[in-house]
Amino acid sequence: MILTPKGFKTSIRVKELTAGECTIIDAKDACNRLTMELASAILTGLPIVINGVTKITPFMKELISATTFTFRAPYAYYAMPHKMPRLIFISNTCRADDFVDSRRFNVITLPAR
Repeated sequence: MILTPKGFKTSIRVKELTAGECTIIDAKDACNRLTMELASAILTGLPIVINGVTKITPFMKELISATTFTFRAPYAYYAMPHKMPRLIFISNTCRADDFVDSRRFNVITLPAR
């Protein structure tokens, strides 16, 4: 999770963390349920950057804690477990305490400019 001050550009830090290869999705696509955007991002296996997080929902906590996520990929007959890639949350309103009951995460606080 990257905590940023308002107006801070996180693209350089995200490129450092993911070596330039990641899938960026908006927080509304990962907030409450498995959307097609989130499922597609999980299927790529690349780190997922969730931009614009304003609050931590129970579904987000489930994503953080999961090592695999089971769903049916498009055109697949059965639901299969898919390995959860690294998740990077970008927020300027959340605190590290919001993630206390999650199993694994690192918090990076970027300084104000």
